[in-house]
Amino acid sequence: MADREVKLEHELRNYLNNMSKIEIGVVVNYYNPTRNKSLIYQTLLSALSYKGSKVCTVIIVDGSGFEDEFLKNTAFENGMIYLASDRKLKFAEGYNNGIDFFVNQEDIKYIILSANDIIVPESLPTDLLTAYLTNGNVGCVIPYLTKGDYYLQNEYFLFKNRFVPLMTLNCNFFSKEDLISIGRVPEYLSGYFNDVVMSHRLHQIGKRILIAKNVLAIHLLSKTVAISSSASYDADWLIFKEQHSELTSGSTFVINAKKFSSGKIEHFFSLLMGMMPGVKAKRNLEKLYYVVYGIEAFFFKLMKNVIPRSWFKA
Repeated sequence: MADREVKLEHELRNYLNNMSKIEIGVVVNYYNPTRNKSLIYQTLLSALSYKGSKVCTVIIVDGSGFEDEFLKNTAFENGMIYLASDRKLKFAEGYNNGIDFFVNQEDIKYIILSANDIIVPESLPTDLLTAYLTNGNVGCVIPYLTKGDYYLQNEYFLFKNRFVPLMTLNCNFFSKEDLISIGRVPEYLSGYFNDVVMSHRLHQIGKRILIAKNVLAIHLLSKTVAISSSASYDADWLIFKEQHSELTSGSTFVINAKKFSSGKIEHFFSLLMGMMPGVKAKRNLEKLYYVVYGIEAFFFKLMKNVIPRSWFKA
């Protein structure tokens, strides 16, 4: 049975690698009202990395409140679309403008929402599509990240598919149909907890979140936030508590989950990676995964009164 599944996946990958029709729309979200040059170049690098895949149409959504001629012209010269707003956009509005652009394009069946600090290999879009097509009831597929906001998405766990209760908005693959079904990205939040709400909505329609094995993206963590951001954590937390009491009542789960990504476990794995480079490190890290899995299971068990029990069926 395992050999048959491997063969089917291999055949599917060959089919995807030979696709000539563009079916994946990529929305790169950009916000830079200070015209920081580093952020402009970073955004172009991110968008161009997706453009390396011949099955993608890439759109850069500029929520800075004005048009950037350099970014616009460079995008156009490289076969990408540039969409600017005449007012400053919230985090979610930028994504949703890109989604709306693709909604009426019949050829686009899948959408990747990407932060502008994500750099991907050429194969990533088709790798995520392969994972989506070969696993049942998947609503969102995400890659592992070199630096993850969510500790389960850290590259140390690269060796297996993982169904998880939550995702972060960094590089997220959806079918266009599912993305529309969950109401796109919630705009009442400025940039925090949007991902938690979307995760909840996916589970409500019976869909799962998958971190795809052996798919890795580079995450320039916090580079964008450090330079330019319109998000307010405190304001979003108050709104989130008020509108989603079923997820927060009597608990600071979301805060704890966010902070957990930069805790002692990640530090331990970082030290281990430095001590044991190459293949040997990966093999040992794979063994240690089972130790971390136990910690992970305990962590989520503590939160079971907050997260719906059905989230753990996967």
